[in-house]
Amino acid sequence: MNEAIRVQEAPSCLICGTDGASLYSSLRDRLFDAPGEWHVKKCPNSACGLLWLDPMPSEEDVWKAYRNYYTHQEDKPLPPDTWPRRAYQDVKQGYLARKYGYYRETTPLWKRLMGFLLYLAPARRTYLDFNVMYLPAQPQGRLLDVGCGSGTQIEMMHSIGWSAEGVDHDAVAVKHARRKGLRVNLGTLEAQEYP
Repeated sequence: MNEAIRVQEAPSCLICGTDGASLYSSLRDRLFDAPGEWHVKKCPNSACGLLWLDPMPSEEDVWKAYRNYYTHQEDKPLPPDTWPRRAYQDVKQGYLARKYGYYRETTPLWKRLMGFLLYLAPARRTYLDFNVMYLPAQPQGRLLDVGCGSGTQIEMMHSIGWSAEGVDHDAVAVKHARRKGLRVNLGTLEAQEYP
């Protein structure tokens, strides 16, 4: 994408209005090459915890980041169920049980020990941490994914016990998410009627 994106300052949480705390600064989009530097803020209100960009793309220009986005494609079918894939699933389950508390009651000790193998593969470990959004298991936890795209993250969070739903402004991505049976609203966060 070669076109510049206009931005607007967003120092406060869009949900509760609390001033945000800087989490990351001067980030560049390495995946989709959106122009500019971006900063991530986190709401310090323990009842909220929202993460957002500050500055954030203006409503008029945000579409520029999604013109040919990956959320417009159909999901790829899962690879065949082979023993290496099953072994990786055991290692993954053990890691998530040990580090975040997911599957803890149903994960035998040998799988939790196998989870330590991921410390030999930091990139894979970071990928799994990101997939669960660095969130520990939360019985009856609720999650709202703002900018959920086609809902891949919502599916992941459902699979580990969260009640997850999303909102996105991209009609094509929302259509893909709804086709998967996910609860996803079209529009901006401000236009929704969440409690």
